[in-house]
Amino acid sequence: MTENWPNEGEIAIARDGLDGTPSLPYAGTSGFSGSEASEQATRDLDQTGRTSVIQREVRDFIAARGSAGATVVELRRFHEQWHHGRISSALTCLHKDGKILRLTAKRERASIYVAPQFLLGRDVVPPKAPTLEVEVTEDMDIEMVGMVVYAALLRQDKIIVRRS
Repeated sequence: MTENWPNEGEIAIARDGLDGTPSLPYAGTSGFSGSEASEQATRDLDQTGRTSVIQREVRDFIAARGSAGATVVELRRFHEQWHHGRISSALTCLHKDGKILRLTAKRERASIYVAPQFLLGRDVVPPKAPTLEVEVTEDMDIEMVGMVVYAALLRQDKIIVRRS
């Protein structure tokens, strides 16, 4: 199969007008697996601006591909030096922030992502809402708990309330 990779000129045109702010939807980070090493690596990438560079390049590549969009498989082929996890993380963060859309259709068994202007009426997978876990203790102010839960409901977050 011949790949339809965008050239540098097409990527520069696609970049025009796109917001350069990184997507950090996981408590102000781009997300990590839970281990100390993963958390430290993520914080380093976020703080040094590398996350922003990766997300911008992923978003630019997807936009330059037009209505064809791109999959994690295609991005990995184009950016061979990037780890699959970094590309996947960038896709997830950009999707959560609405900077790219994930189609219900797949290519090579992988999800297809497109820039919003190239949706063309196709079906999309909505981003998953974050989960808010609230542990209620006897000494907590019930009004404060209620306000936290209400704010989460307004954002349509998934909520888990536990009593200890």
